[in-house]
Amino acid sequence: MSLTDTKQKDRIVFRVPPSLYAAISGLADSANRSLNGEICTAVDKWLYERDELVVIKDRLLASASAAAIDAIRQSTPSFLKVADTKDERCKTTVRFKENVDADLRVAWEGYKVSHGHISLNTFLQIVVSWWLMYSFQVAECGKAIHREFKNSIRPNRVAPITYLPAQNHIALA
Repeated sequence: MSLTDTKQKDRIVFRVPPSLYAAISGLADSANRSLNGEICTAVDKWLYERDELVVIKDRLLASASAAAIDAIRQSTPSFLKVADTKDERCKTTVRFKENVDADLRVAWEGYKVSHGHISLNTFLQIVVSWWLMYSFQVAECGKAIHREFKNSIRPNRVAPITYLPAQNHIALA
């Protein structure tokens, strides 16, 4: 086996709809990571930290008001439901660490057993979509909690503020 063949085995050509590609790129830019780095982060978080991250997100959501929770859930984008045509695909080559690649393939095999046959590319789309939705919900939840906190310490004023004349309250020495 040549060196070129061994290099190609540890890489996955990830084909995604343009909307998913744009979302991954946007999140990568905001996190100051490369596209490959963002995809690797998504897989790493899904494989090794998913349960803890879901608990954190649920606790954050529990801190927000019911209206904020509904607004967050309704505004959460779902990249798996977007019906782009098959001709419109963006692709990128993803390279994982050896142990992450092996764990990803084990998780993929487990998913295939319970959900039926899907390609590795489709499974990777599910994982990356989960990461995008998680990141969006955590960010929106943080904004909602901050907004509610600001509103609780600074109530909205309907009438303009009137100031009392200061000269009546000055003590003469």
